[in-house]
Amino acid sequence: MNKLWNMKEMNEEDVCRQFLKQQQKRIHAPDLRTTASMMMKRHAQLLVRFIFAAYVKDKRFIRLDPASTFLDETLVLNAERPIEVDRKFWVTGIFADHLTPFLRTLHHFTRLPERILWENIAVRVNSFFRKTMETESLTCEEEARALELYSLLENAEPDSFGATVHPLKTYLVPKNQLTSMQTRKTCCHFYRLEKDKEMDYCLVCPLKK
Repeated sequence: MNKLWNMKEMNEEDVCRQFLKQQQKRIHAPDLRTTASMMMKRHAQLLVRFIFAAYVKDKRFIRLDPASTFLDETLVLNAERPIEVDRKFWVTGIFADHLTPFLRTLHHFTRLPERILWENIAVRVNSFFRKTMETESLTCEEEARALELYSLLENAEPDSFGATVHPLKTYLVPKNQLTSMQTRKTCCHFYRLEKDKEMDYCLVCPLKK
């Protein structure tokens, strides 16, 4: 049976440990730090794509309650009952209420630096905007809504992230360069996965220099 991992329960150290050990074997990671990095990237990718697209496509600001959000063993997102929120609570719902607690649990348990985990999220944010802006069928209205989301994120107050400084600003691609790719400042450890991969390094890896 495919186990479902609840994102609220994942903030408990014992549950997080079980999850990481199971995923370490599945993705052939050499250690839990590498595993934690990959898990942050994957969950951020799924959450950002789901929530950002809801506004770009349907003009809906939504939040996923961690208690009603699950990852299965193959890291497929299972989300129940998206909640519509006011735009001023949109960033808070994604970060301070959801991604930030998971990030801090991963950092506390594995000691992987928070700056790597934050850039993992930023890379997924950058990827969403790049792919959205490159979509041939993108309408003018959808493009305007994507740019609106970028501005909301870029100008959000630090407490929307549960932080004292804006943790993504250093890593976001500038608004006038959303279709470009920029090399990471930190390494996500993707290259350390001990399995056959389509590429040896992630697309924005700083080690490739």
